[in-house]
Amino acid sequence: MLWSVPAAAYLTGAVEAWRNIPGVSELRAAWERLANEDPANWPANQAALRTYVADATPDGRNWSALSRAMASVDTLALLNDVVLIFKYAALHMRRPLRLAVEVYRLARAILDAKGPATRDEVEAWLRAPIMVPQPLSGPLRRRGAHPPPAPKPPQPPTDFPIFDISSPDAVRALKLLRTHLDDIENVQLSGRIGNVLREAGVTDRKSIERIITDVTGRPDIVPTDRAPDDRREWLPPLRATPAVVRMQLFGATLTFDTAEASARMAKQRQTLARRLFEALPDDIRRRLGQSGVALEDLPVWHELLHGVTNAPSYLEPVGRNDLLLVRQVTTGYRRAEVAYIENVMIGETRTRHHTQRVLSRQEFSESIEREVEETRDLQVSDKASLSREVSKVVEEDLRTEGSVQVTSRGPTKVVASASVSYERSTEEAAKSAEEYARETIERAVKRTLDRLKRESKSLFEQETIEENHHGFERDGNAADHVSGVYQYLERISRAKMFWYGERELYDLLIPEPAALIWQLATTHKTLQLPIEAPDADLFASLTVDNIADKREAVIRAYRVTDIPPLPAATKEIPVSFSATGGGDSAKHASDKELQVPDGYEVIDADFAISAEVEDDEYPPNGGISVAGQVQLWEITLSGNKGQTQKSFTFATPLPGPAVPVAMNADNFTSIAVTGTFRLRLTAVAAKQWAISAYGRVAERYEQLRREYAQAVIQATVSQGPDPVTLPMGTRQWLNQIVRAELQRSAIDLMRNAPVDYQLVQSHPYANADGTLSAHPVADPVALHEVEPEVRFLQQAFEWEHLTWILYPYFWGRRSEWNRTVVTNHPDPDFNVFLNAGAARLQIPVRPGFESMVKHFMETGEVYLGEGLPSMGDEGYLPFIGEQLTTLGPPGDEVPWPPDAPREWDVIAPTSLLLVRTLADSQLPAWDPSTGAEI
Repeated sequence: MLWSVPAAAYLTGAVEAWRNIPGVSELRAAWERLANEDPANWPANQAALRTYVADATPDGRNWSALSRAMASVDTLALLNDVVLIFKYAALHMRRPLRLAVEVYRLARAILDAKGPATRDEVEAWLRAPIMVPQPLSGPLRRRGAHPPPAPKPPQPPTDFPIFDISSPDAVRALKLLRTHLDDIENVQLSGRIGNVLREAGVTDRKSIERIITDVTGRPDIVPTDRAPDDRREWLPPLRATPAVVRMQLFGATLTFDTAEASARMAKQRQTLARRLFEALPDDIRRRLGQSGVALEDLPVWHELLHGVTNAPSYLEPVGRNDLLLVRQVTTGYRRAEVAYIENVMIGETRTRHHTQRVLSRQEFSESIEREVEETRDLQVSDKASLSREVSKVVEEDLRTEGSVQVTSRGPTKVVASASVSYERSTEEAAKSAEEYARETIERAVKRTLDRLKRESKSLFEQETIEENHHGFERDGNAADHVSGVYQYLERISRAKMFWYGERELYDLLIPEPAALIWQLATTHKTLQLPIEAPDADLFASLTVDNIADKREAVIRAYRVTDIPPLPAATKEIPVSFSATGGGDSAKHASDKELQVPDGYEVIDADFAISAEVEDDEYPPNGGISVAGQVQLWEITLSGNKGQTQKSFTFATPLPGPAVPVAMNADNFTSIAVTGTFRLRLTAVAAKQWAISAYGRVAERYEQLRREYAQAVIQATVSQGPDPVTLPMGTRQWLNQIVRAELQRSAIDLMRNAPVDYQLVQSHPYANADGTLSAHPVADPVALHEVEPEVRFLQQAFEWEHLTWILYPYFWGRRSEWNRTVVTNHPDPDFNVFLNAGAARLQIPVRPGFESMVKHFMETGEVYLGEGLPSMGDEGYLPFIGEQLTTLGPPGDEVPWPPDAPREWDVIAPTSLLLVRTLADSQLPAWDPSTGAEI
């Protein structure tokens, strides 16, 4: 029937000929381009998708020409038929079913008149499952006498993987999520700010936008008139329910159910969003809760889902062929090569001692000395000098004048005259001066000496002595010497080939099939350590920028005792002036230097001034100067007193070490000025403290890490290597272990997810003594959800006919070679399994389950999505039939080839030894043609 449809004409010669269907090459190019795009960036509607497809065409045709070409040959119907042929027709070759389905979905989305209208609908149409009805997927269903059950819609997968937020994709997605939360918070903040401004009377929209830009730093956020919790402006549109598209093919309906895909996707989004929300960091969960936004409604949702959701495995059968199996039965053992020979002569006694000594020695020495010397010297010197200068000048002038005249005219006549004058002048000057000075000198000297000397020693020694005694004694009266020959034994198995009919076969490659056996067989000892490992995550999160916030946590975690205290962010320093005067003639001026502590700067100052006068005719006035900035003041008196205040705000903070402060005042009897300077820690000082604190913490963490490493070394040496307990037992028992492990690995690949069913829960109960205990019981809810998948995967394949070939160790991880190369197990077959680097499996599908298995590989749905079958339904395996497969009764196998069944002996080496006594002429020999001992 399928080969009679028009699309079959394009498949003659080769499957790839379907590319010749008009429109397929253009649609393939568009889909390959879409596949490389982030789904969040897919076209927003059908029109945009059509333009996208046209732009991707190799010849650059527009949409009109492309749509006419596809409509002329009905490309959509041809693709529909191609999907059915690839899925159900016998082509006897590999077919690109997955690519054909993807191209068909794209064609349906752009050619259907009721195509997708939103971006989310585009995604639903391009990812919706293709559900083919029963009449086209296999033989008619044979039902029993009971009425047919109501069809059950396919259930969404419930086994979601754990979201790893440490992966690179998750880190990028979390950064994008934080950006979206910033936008949401800014939008909500802009709405609140806009409401406040409008209530305050600011109604101009440009003014509101300018204020919001200044507050949020986001010029692209426009205030909204709606309530702050109305998210319709910035959230993506809610997912609409697409239509269900049906078409007829030979009277049977092919359903393209986008509504079902949408419903399953919505439920899956909700379940996964809850799991993902629990795995997010605390700050993101808190912000999501505050914003009131559903995680699955955010545009970044697709980024978060990257690599999380499980897709079908899309495994395809290798073909349909005769199922031939080789079965082996152990028939015996035979002596093989000689291992060694022991000789004991008459009267000889010989003892062998074997001693093994293991010595481990490790030395580690380290000593750290740190010497810090800091000297701070604050010198204050007062100088007072009194000088007095006295000078006195006395001048005296005494002048005496006189004359004597003598005349002689006769008797002699003497005439005398005299005059006296006296002058005295006195000049006296006195000068007195008093000088007072205070000098403050601050001196700081800091000297740091680091000395690293590795001296202390840690010595760990372990000595293991193993002694083996092996003695031989031959009585002196014995008749002959003895030669003991130790020979290896080989196992002999009889192999036969059987034919089980024609089966559809899957061929899988399993890497390192014994990896889980190794993990479970190795007992990892718990190291008994006297100390705990330092918190590496805390230290990794520590930076110079956040060490101040994590200081308390760091001190508790690392016990850092010498971390410097955190400097205060602000400080206040007081300053005061006071004076007394004589009223309206009083004048006063004084100055001081404000000492600014290291690492701080002055940001503002407040001054309070109070004064008293005798006469209120002239009010007090004056000025205050701080670092060149002057403010004048005048007091309005109330009676004979009054007060005022002045404030300084420095646009550029004033650095230290000293800031000059001065004041002057007129017209007062008494005056008092008090000032308060506010200081702020500088960014440079805060950075220096953070660097110093981080250095102390890093030094302490490194010390704790070394101490812990030493403790680990000591504990490891004392405890020895981890013991390995590999399974032991008969060949049949070990073969069951191998078969179960290969089956589990194959199911992992078929599910495209590890087998991890949580079907048991703890049921609490009270003991007689009042204590509480718990018993494991079945979880009915979980069991109901996964029971169809468990039964399907166990019944749909003939696991009893599972066959395998083991590949050498070097196909596995190189890190595991140290045990897979040298491991020796008594059972040779199990030894090969333990050392295998890979295994090739051949898995036959149980007759009647072929279409169901194909459907499962393509959609992940078991039993065609219709739930557990009832007795008489297709896919129902009777209990006795499944029980017989586990017991392995004789079946319909036929020895192969029928005319001359093949049988042969399989010789396998073992590690078993057999001792035998031989004379000189009885040394073992072997047949060169058969390898058997003669």
